[in-house]
Amino acid sequence: MSEEKKDVGPPPKKKRKLKIRSKRVDPLVLQTRRSIQVCASTKEIQKAFDLYDKARMSGIDIENNTFHCLLSLCCVDEEHERKLHVGTPRGKDQDAQKSSNTKAVTNKDMDSLRDDAVESKVKLSLKDRKKRAFEIKQRMDELGLQLNENGYASIIRLLCTVSNIDPKSISASDDLNYAYDFLGQAEASKDVRVKLRLYSPLLESYGLRSDLKMVLQLWKQIEIQGLSITELEYQFMMKCAISVGDDVLVERLLSSIAEDIPIPSNDTLTIIISWFRDERSSSSSSSAESLWSSVAINSTESAPDVGPLISPTGWSIDLNCGIDVLTGRLKEGCLKDSFLQPVALSQKTWNDILDMNETIVKKGSVEGHLSEFQGGRKGKKRENEDVPKRISDWDQFKDWLQKHFGDLNSNGIDVVIDGANVGYFECNTKARKHVEYRQIDWVIQYFEKMGKKVLMFLHERHFSKKLMPKWAEPITKRWVEANIVYKTPFNANDDWYWLHAALYSGINTLVVTNDECRDHHFQMLAHRSFLRWKERHRITFSFGGFTGEEGTDREREVRLNFPKRYSRRIQRIHVENSIGGFVIPLVKKGDKDRFLDGEFIAETAPDEEMYACISAKSSS
Repeated sequence: MSEEKKDVGPPPKKKRKLKIRSKRVDPLVLQTRRSIQVCASTKEIQKAFDLYDKARMSGIDIENNTFHCLLSLCCVDEEHERKLHVGTPRGKDQDAQKSSNTKAVTNKDMDSLRDDAVESKVKLSLKDRKKRAFEIKQRMDELGLQLNENGYASIIRLLCTVSNIDPKSISASDDLNYAYDFLGQAEASKDVRVKLRLYSPLLESYGLRSDLKMVLQLWKQIEIQGLSITELEYQFMMKCAISVGDDVLVERLLSSIAEDIPIPSNDTLTIIISWFRDERSSSSSSSAESLWSSVAINSTESAPDVGPLISPTGWSIDLNCGIDVLTGRLKEGCLKDSFLQPVALSQKTWNDILDMNETIVKKGSVEGHLSEFQGGRKGKKRENEDVPKRISDWDQFKDWLQKHFGDLNSNGIDVVIDGANVGYFECNTKARKHVEYRQIDWVIQYFEKMGKKVLMFLHERHFSKKLMPKWAEPITKRWVEANIVYKTPFNANDDWYWLHAALYSGINTLVVTNDECRDHHFQMLAHRSFLRWKERHRITFSFGGFTGEEGTDREREVRLNFPKRYSRRIQRIHVENSIGGFVIPLVKKGDKDRFLDGEFIAETAPDEEMYACISAKSSS
């Protein structure tokens, strides 16, 4: 009891950290920084450089972050909109640097600077932007200032954009090679943590030139850096592979897109369909295989093969094909009456996710995951304050799980319930500190009546007598006696435990939670696999109205959304006496993360679930 009181008591007060006062910044330096940042936020490049030139002429020091702000501004134009960096770059080189030849600054200079130059919306050509950017780079070199990742990204994007004006010119080729050199410098720098945005403009530019060798080389470099390709980079590479007619690479890219991008954007859909409308999709390229095999991309190995993509008879393409959402049967189009299938994980991939979750528990993060955050808006990663206890608690849990529910992959659990997620659903957490125990029990009983084996996870603080109301004691007592609850220990994340139980039990086990699991997706470095696991094994829930007569122990209706019988994603459809075809899901209203379609949540798309169907034409 004394231990329990200690655990549920108020946490010890943290020692107040003393604030370290920063050095006073010259008002003129500060004014210059802020004025240029305002110009950057409004994309007034001419005005920003007028301010910069005026500050230089007045002998005012320019800070490192101001240099980077100007570089960011140089690479932005109406055709390549991006979010500008207008604050202090995150890097070791962000301290203000002062020139050794600073001139005396008078109040007159201050007033002149506050004029903010001439109000101007004059646009600079890309070539002029390039000139100004390298003036900035030269000045930074003179002051001994290093580019940070943001600076490299700005210069690479600018050079690539300039080279795309006339891709066949000699100067464009020089610009692109120069951009690739800057990428090499960024990769070699110990102070730069490379990001995908360093590679994306180069992929686009080399793709425009149909330089498949360089596109594959960049893909390999991205993999070596441990970065994940996004849909935009797949678009660049797919366009290049199609322009060259490399059917082997098109097949590998489509396989990876099918694995990584459940619902492709409209542009990606158009690119994919363009291959099946191309006459080269009717005859294989003889040189393609050797080109693909020259650069091994290991990350594509786990993607299921959707090939072949060659049909001597050509392809039939039907858009906006409806589906019976209960059975997965296509109701129309060239693949009418075919059924979509659930796309499952391989046993190896399943075990990899299981191991990654355990590594996060015992070590705090997976090797190679460099961010200090958990993801999913759950703050920074938990510090390993008491590693031996955490490992001991975890090992005890694994022993308990094996004792009560059998060995690995024995499917000893039908349903795992995220107790806190259910218990806090639609609850005012400010008014009460405990979960709604009845809600959890309604869900448990729902499955028990179906004859399902249930295991629910709930943090042990919710079993404290100081926290738990009297009416809840019979409920929790039944859970404990029936071995259908596991109390997760203090200083542990409930999610680690219920996720392990679900993975440990096997492929037939489902999880009840509304948690999007963004932190797991973020930390695991197995994004494609974890998202597919979630799609196939998560049950979401809500509650309806109360049932039964007033004055009795009434319960709310439990409403559950089970995984569909099929996977809504790109997949191969097998057709008898044919090489088969493909289905590509179309965007429907309510789909999230539609950034390449210009919105976060699809609002203008149709309500109905629709597919693009592609099938090999009959030889007859």
